[in-house]
Amino acid sequence: MASLTDKKQIVLVLVIVITCIIGYQFYVTRPQLIVENNNNNNHQQNNNNNHHQNNNHNNNNNENTLAPIKTNTELDANVQKLLELQKQLSVQIEFLNLKVSEQEKLLNVANQVMKRSLPKPTLPPLDQVGDKERDEAIQTRIQKTKQNIPNTCIPTTNGSLACMPNFIIIGTMKSGTTFLDFYLQMHPRLAKHKIKEVWFFNSHYYKGLEWYAKNFEQPTSFENQRVISEATPFYVNHPYTPTRMYAALKDVKLVLMLRDPVERCLSQYHFSLKWIERNKAPKLKPEHTFENLIYEEAEVIQTCVRGNSEYNSKYAQFNKDKEEGVIDMNREWNETNPFTKKHNDKGWNFYEQCSSCDKCFQTGSILHTSGHPTFGMLAKSLYYEQIEYWLNFYPLSQIHIIRYEDLTSRPEGVIRDVEQFLGLEEFNGYGDFVPKNVVSHDDMDPKIREFLVDYFREPNEKLYKLLGRDFGWAR
Repeated sequence: MASLTDKKQIVLVLVIVITCIIGYQFYVTRPQLIVENNNNNNHQQNNNNNHHQNNNHNNNNNENTLAPIKTNTELDANVQKLLELQKQLSVQIEFLNLKVSEQEKLLNVANQVMKRSLPKPTLPPLDQVGDKERDEAIQTRIQKTKQNIPNTCIPTTNGSLACMPNFIIIGTMKSGTTFLDFYLQMHPRLAKHKIKEVWFFNSHYYKGLEWYAKNFEQPTSFENQRVISEATPFYVNHPYTPTRMYAALKDVKLVLMLRDPVERCLSQYHFSLKWIERNKAPKLKPEHTFENLIYEEAEVIQTCVRGNSEYNSKYAQFNKDKEEGVIDMNREWNETNPFTKKHNDKGWNFYEQCSSCDKCFQTGSILHTSGHPTFGMLAKSLYYEQIEYWLNFYPLSQIHIIRYEDLTSRPEGVIRDVEQFLGLEEFNGYGDFVPKNVVSHDDMDPKIREFLVDYFREPNEKLYKLLGRDFGWAR
């Protein structure tokens, strides 16, 4: 505010300067007119005097003409210069007035944001309700505020708001995320976004929250905001996304879509072929068939992820046995973690870089950072391990899980459940529900299907137990 006052004072000083300049113009020109009138009067009087007096007067006049009296031409030039200076000062004043006006507008926006952020009393004072009703009354107030201010917002340097999503569809790939996002964007309470998949928390995190907010339609005030959302299905399998997201959006609601892992694997493979063709990316080699990639990835996971887990369990048990005296205290541990070893001897093809395990599975778990559409068909389908990790940051009450098969069989019912989870009013303008981003493909070979059903049987059972819900996938 101090800088704005200083600028106003500068404008005031300039106005005073211009006033002085105009006054000075009159001061310079008026005395010259008086001198000219006096000279004319003296000349007439001298004509009536004697010849001797006329000669003296003429001598005096000759002396007077030697005085530095300015001519009209010189005065006009000076006045013209002063007028030009006045015009330049007027331009500067207009520029400063514009700057002051811009500053005042920014301050007004900031003041409006601050005023609108103040809670308005819409319910009876808490001292007018009983002890039992007080907690319920407080929760009612909070829920009303959350409805009016659903998004996390931060102020920006230009006096506006940068608001981020109220809910995010975090996964999984090829499980109906495009379908759900497409229809939810029709809801009048949802803000529009530029793209479905922003990839902020996994790939563009370094660009900052203001960059992230620019991908969404922004509110003009805290009150009556539209709900902001995005859908990046690679978030759920990324090892660093939950930490980053929790640091910025602790209260964000998460939507997770799960599909029968056997079918999801095949769908991802055929989608990746189309993606590679559409984006003119390097094509898969002829030997990179669906079957070969599945068997190869299974070996990579067994070596790098399961091997790492087994090693850590054995090492923990070794130390425990030493402490309990089961084994000699002087006994040394002589095994090597397969996660830290080189596996060039495996002859992996598509997963060749995984000969150094940390190149594929950075933290030693099933989570991975790769954004290649073909990578991790099995890893992305091991839902239990991904959800278990996310539960270090968000409770299940904050995660709405959708079974893909329900979305295909009763889409309207699934949409209604999502509306309820997000606190949105029912919307009846979605129209006909048409599948999105579907890639047709041949049926799966029975042999590889049998392998996958067996591979996912135990992880699926762990998932059902964790969520208290049987998804009814192939056993």
